[in-house]
Amino acid sequence: QCEVLHLTWGRRQAIGPNPVAPYSLQIYTSTFQTPFVVDAGDRLEFSWAVPFAPGTLYQICMFDVNGVTSGCQDTYTVIPNLNGTDDMLNCPNVTFLKPLSITGTVANGPISLFGFVDQCTDISIKPNMGTPPFTLTIAPPLHPSFNLTSNTMDPITWTVSLSRAMPFFMSMVSSEGLVWSAGPMHSGGFGPTDCLAPGTMLSSLLNLRTFVCLTHVYCYRIETRRRRIPLPPVPA
Repeated sequence: QCEVLHLTWGRRQAIGPNPVAPYSLQIYTSTFQTPFVVDAGDRLEFSWAVPFAPGTLYQICMFDVNGVTSGCQDTYTVIPNLNGTDDMLNCPNVTFLKPLSITGTVANGPISLFGFVDQCTDISIKPNMGTPPFTLTIAPPLHPSFNLTSNTMDPITWTVSLSRAMPFFMSMVSSEGLVWSAGPMHSGGFGPTDCLAPGTMLSSLLNLRTFVCLTHVYCYRIETRRRRIPLPPVPA
């Protein structure tokens, strides 16, 4: 808690169009039903103190000004800060986004914020308020996030095209910035596997835009006082 993460990013060996500053971090947590957005500025580095309570699971994703994503880091757990009161006093808060009311359903009923949803079955998220267009984002760790967009109030349906036990966060945002999120959820292993055929996942994502290392355009890493963690390449 309140440990400072130092993030640096650069084009390196990635390919594709250039990302455009300013950059932002979208941070999913297990304790809030809205993600947090942190302005990372227009430089190639940024420091951020983790403000969440011990026990919180969180995952950082990164975007440029056009919404192109550099992918998501792994999911981490906040632990108690052993350095005492000084660090706590220097730990800034984060700003809540305005919540979006949704109705979420899966094959066997209402969606669970932390549930297992069988692979190759559907998750349906219907906005109950807000103004279209709505964007549903799926954010697995160590992968690029991807978007499904709707110009109506109808449900957005996503087929869980992730392998068994793969964790992921979900979020939906309206045109005026109302946001809902859930997770970490997991892909269950009791569904069919036909949607996991090579190429099926990517071909079904209408608005995939990404810039992750090697196979995509951009990359970033987190380094702390105790560790330096490169973002692994995403399989093509």
